[in-house]
Amino acid sequence: MKSVLLLTLGLAVTGGCGQSVGGVVDGSVVTDAPRVDASREAGAVQCGAGGANVFPTFARECRSDAECVVVAHQTDCCGNTEALGIRQSERARFTESEDICRSMYPGCGCPSFGIRTEDGLLTQDLGSVEATCEMGTCRARFPGIPCGEEFCRVNTVCVRECCAGPGCVPTQRCRVIPAGCGLQPGCSCLSDLCESRQCQSQVGRLAQCQCP
Repeated sequence: MKSVLLLTLGLAVTGGCGQSVGGVVDGSVVTDAPRVDASREAGAVQCGAGGANVFPTFARECRSDAECVVVAHQTDCCGNTEALGIRQSERARFTESEDICRSMYPGCGCPSFGIRTEDGLLTQDLGSVEATCEMGTCRARFPGIPCGEEFCRVNTVCVRECCAGPGCVPTQRCRVIPAGCGLQPGCSCLSDLCESRQCQSQVGRLAQCQCP
């Protein structure tokens, strides 16, 4: 009987702390998932209670980016989360389930590493993650920041080299943020990334190198 109930609700059973895969479902037919009664949904959520975690799955089928939204699902008692792309119509149902899940986790006092996107990158800002429709499925991706002819991902910074002459076009390139600098490093931590070994200014994840 228990297995029938889980199948009916369309649940994803996860591993232990930090191994949640709830909310990651691919589909091929663009339909809205049927509304699930809140009382049944509450009984279906198990987070941090020992053993296997249980969390509902949500519709992800799409035809355009506008049909998708980014949501954050907590995966362990440390507060680590994963960003997921789901259909806009599933937002309310996800919020109900996520509120229940988060209330079940005890405060473990361990560090959180941030929010992991579906392309495996970490960020501290959910607002920097975009919902996209890729091959008919909603995804949560970190788009990066433009830097010359490339885009810098979440663990990199755009370094703009010195360019002093008239009409000079500065070279820009993505460089990996040095260990220990954090995801939003200051200029003093980025100097070694410049050819002159001197960072002149820094705004967000753009560093301007000083001329020698």
